[in-house]
Amino acid sequence: MFSVHVISDLNFHYRELFGDELNIPEEADIVILNGNIGGLQIACMYGAALCKKYPDIPIILNLGEKERYWGIIPKNDYWETENGLSFRIGASDDWPKNLHWKDPRDPKGMLVTLRTGQVVSVYTDYGFPKIHSVEGNWEDTYWYKNYCIVGEYIHKLDKWGIWPKEADIVKQGIIPLWFTKDFMRKLYEEQELNIKRWETSLEHYGILVTHINPYQDYRTEGCVVSPYQIHMKNKLWVTTGELTKSINFLGGKLYSNPGRGPIARSNIIQVD
Repeated sequence: MFSVHVISDLNFHYRELFGDELNIPEEADIVILNGNIGGLQIACMYGAALCKKYPDIPIILNLGEKERYWGIIPKNDYWETENGLSFRIGASDDWPKNLHWKDPRDPKGMLVTLRTGQVVSVYTDYGFPKIHSVEGNWEDTYWYKNYCIVGEYIHKLDKWGIWPKEADIVKQGIIPLWFTKDFMRKLYEEQELNIKRWETSLEHYGILVTHINPYQDYRTEGCVVSPYQIHMKNKLWVTTGELTKSINFLGGKLYSNPGRGPIARSNIIQVD
């Protein structure tokens, strides 16, 4: 048995002090930061601060919407964020030893040793759902309005088969290419394949961490969706949203713990 503490959706502003949000339950054996901490820089700083205060507790970092998709910068086409993190972890001596992050392109989970001595396998990913249909127009969905495939230079748009009418005069600058249903389906299929391989080859207790909630996520409003076709029996699925108590989902536990304050910072889940 061990205890899991989940943190997400703190939404820190730039230069805001962490304060009491650095307090976690003393019985927690593993802490999972599941996105929307407040941007990539803030998430790393917050994780490092937790690691310094609790050096014996493994901290898992999974990037969320604010860390991964806010702002128009190169995204999946260049993997700028992931390449930068991978380089820093590999080349920097000051990256906290107990702050764990996995490149989503890596199909393997992370083997993490808890302070109880127990080893668990943690797999982190964004968690895109499978979209079957959309009520109304795709352009009205949260995905199209807020999720960018890539921020592409205008002079390179011909490779995407896109060329804005106004670009015949101005051929510099960056334009966002927004999510399409086909692009999102591709992301879902890639992630599902990797997660299936992970969950069918487990030799330790498995913890799946996704930022998108497979049960009820506000970003799927207006869309008919389904989760990964996986088996979560005797496993924990950590996500975001209002699940302050675990529910049974695909045979396992589905749990989240969003928000700030003493109540959120005192919540834990016991795993048998």
